[in-house]
Order: sequence, then C-alpha cells, then structure tokens
Amino acid sequence: CQSKHVETLFNDINSKENIIIYSNDGPYYYICCLIHAIVVENNLNNAKQLVEMLEDLKNNDVLDNFLLQIYLDYKGLYYQSIKDFDKAEKNLVSALNISNNSITKAMIYYHLTSCYYDQNNFIDAISANEEASKLFTKDLNSERSIFTQLHKANIFSRMKCYKKAISLYEKK
Repeated sequence: CQSKHVETLFNDINSKENIIIYSNDGPYYYICCLIHAIVVENNLNNAKQLVEMLEDLKNNDVLDNFLLQIYLDYKGLYYQSIKDFDKAEKNLVSALNISNNSITKAMIYYHLTSCYYDQNNFIDAISANEEASKLFTKDLNSERSIFTQLHKANIFSRMKCYKKAISLYEKK
C-alpha cells in the first residue's frame, strides 16, 4: 500500500483517532472505506487479490484484534461469494469470537445470516438474523434493524411461509 491516502486511513484506524463516524456503523464503515481504498490504489481487480493482500498483513502481525475481526468478516464474505460455504462460515464464526464490539458483531451476524440463507439453512439464518437485529437495535441503528426485518421476511418467503413474510414486509 504505497498511497499516502491509504496509509493515512490505516494509521487513523490503528490510532483510533480521527475516526469518521458514518451513521451508526462508525469504525466498521471506515474499515470498509480502507478496504475500498486499498482495492483502488493497488488496482486490484477482484476480491481474491484483496484477500491475499490482507492475508499478508495478518501473517505479518499488522492487524490488531479489531482489524483482524473485520478481515475475517471480509474473508468470509469472499468465500461466500465463490460458494465455498464451509470456509465462509468458519471465517465468519471466527470473526464473531474475536471481540465483543457490538457494531462489528452485528454486521458479522448479518453476513452470517446471508451465508446460511444462501445454503437454504433457514433455521440458522433466522437465529443469526435475530442476533444481528438485537445488536443493531441496542446500538440504535434503526436502518440496519429494518434490513434485518426485511431479511427475515425474505427467509420466510424462501421457506414458502408467505403469510408470515407478508406480515414482516408490512411491518417494516
């Protein structure tokens, strides 16, 4: 990462100073901005290259627990995108066990919901979604809470429980 912009973002995150708060996602969103900046600055053309770059950072002990949690979340999403659900779930669950930061845990549970959903594992999807909803509600993140309700409605729709799905869509 040679760019001064990426270096500044990375240093701000590591020092936990000057962290820009966007909505209630706070530092989580900021990490996503960093990941995007890394992709753009290094002309990476796919998620696999980013995962490899982040793996190098992890292997060189550059990532603290907060960044490691975000890294494992992203890696889980990458594996989900290529339909390697065992690795996706392993990384997402590992990310959950690193820290009790409710904002990052909520996002990881939300991503775990979609991983289970993509596997038609609706019981675990609903369970993970409920955890995400509780944490988003606790952090007063109403927009994400609404998304969890919509996600739950989608799950019920996939389960062919259409009346339940419609009632959830109407509540949003």
